[in-house]
Amino acid sequence: MTDSSAAVLSKLLPRQLDSKALAAVLGIEVVTIEPGVVSTRMKVDLVRHANPLGAMHGGVITTLADHAMGIAFISLLGGQEVMTTIELKMNLLAAPADGDMLTATAKVVKFGRTVGYAEAEVVSASGKLIARGSSSVVRLAAR
Repeated sequence: MTDSSAAVLSKLLPRQLDSKALAAVLGIEVVTIEPGVVSTRMKVDLVRHANPLGAMHGGVITTLADHAMGIAFISLLGGQEVMTTIELKMNLLAAPADGDMLTATAKVVKFGRTVGYAEAEVVSASGKLIARGSSSVVRLAAR
C-alpha cells in the first residue's frame, strides 16, 4: 500500500486499523486505493477459512470482494455522507488452494445521487479467476 493510500484509508476507515475488525480477523488488507477503485488481498488459510467440507468458505471470498467494493464506494462519498449495501451478488467460480494469495479488485461503475453500483473480481496470484461479483449501495446523509 502506498503512503497516500494509507492516509486515505486511515482517514476514511479508522476502524479498519482495529485488530478486532472483521477484515483484520480474516487477514484482509488493503493494497491500493484510488477514487472508486480499490484492491484488497488475503492469504488463504484453510485452518481458519474452510467450510465444513474443507474448501475455502464462499462467505470469506465474498467478504474479501465486499470489503474492496465498500471502500471503493467510501472513497467517493462526500464528507457528510454514509452508504449502506442494498444488494450483494457473488459468483464463486473456482476454489483456491491453501496458501493462495487472493486479490479482489473493485471498481465503482456508477455512483449516482442516490444509488451506486460496483463490480469486483477475485483472482489468485497465478491469475486464476476465483470469483466475480457486484454490489449496489444507497447513499445517505450522515446522522
